[in-house]
Amino acid sequence: MPYLRWIWRDKVHVWHPQEELGVLANTETIKYVIEVRQSEDLRGEGREYLCKVLVGDVEIVGVGGGVAKEEI
Repeated sequence: MPYLRWIWRDKVHVWHPQEELGVLANTETIKYVIEVRQSEDLRGEGREYLCKVLVGDVEIVGVGGGVAKEEI
């Protein structure tokens, strides 16, 4: 209860980013595109995960360098 009171009292923003993006996108479709690429690490092996977020047909962000699908 102390945490709930703190959130309520200080109007702490607690939405998950995917939830907030859904509200901001309104009627546009949100698509998460995940790619796996072979990458060179110190041992000369490995893979890299990349993710792009599209709202409608517009890419709004892209990140790379992930070591697992859940991370990226």
